[in-house]
Amino acid sequence: LATPPGTGCAVPPPSAADTELLETIIDAFEERCGPIRSFILPGGTRVGSLLHVARTVVRRAERHTVTLSREERVDPGILSFLNRVSDLLFAAARYANHIESMGDVTWDPEFTLTSP
Repeated sequence: LATPPGTGCAVPPPSAADTELLETIIDAFEERCGPIRSFILPGGTRVGSLLHVARTVVRRAERHTVTLSREERVDPGILSFLNRVSDLLFAAARYANHIESMGDVTWDPEFTLTSP
């Protein structure tokens, strides 16, 4: 993204195969953790929590890249790759919590905060 097209950037953009590899890894994590049955909140173990933070950073980068794409040409593969990276981090956070027997931190719609 930082190198204008045609300048001979040494780092190639992510390929469709790169994105497919992320999807394969995501599927492997999801297979081990089981299906999602309710809305998952960030949190859990230290590693799981840090992976959730990393996911939010990648989501922010994805949103900024979409904004950039309205002004400049952005390879659509970059947007797909960023989206899959954030999903990979979400799946990795679930897996990190799973292997530490923490499980998912889920939203409870019945929970309300009350004033003391």
